[in-house]
Amino acid sequence: MSNPSIVDILSIRNNNYIYTMDLLRIEILNPKVNQLLGELAELNLISIKKEKSTAFYKFLAKLRRKSKDKITLDEIISEVETVRKKRYAGKATKGHS
Repeated sequence: MSNPSIVDILSIRNNNYIYTMDLLRIEILNPKVNQLLGELAELNLISIKKEKSTAFYKFLAKLRRKSKDKITLDEIISEVETVRKKRYAGKATKGHS
């Protein structure tokens, strides 16, 4: 027999049970899951709490609303490459002097 944990000892001494709560962050990939989660919440099996938006997320949402055109993946890659070239151009010449 293994050594009892502190939870086991407290349960034995108090003759009751100690429940632990797991906090999970779940990314919902299929909207149909919302109905299932709602049913579990109605049965008091889970509790659903929405996270408050941070200032950063509010700022991003505001920028997205103001954007007239959607940026493409090619435009993102091009911008990243341009920034990298500028950033590392000075480092390459300094290291090989």
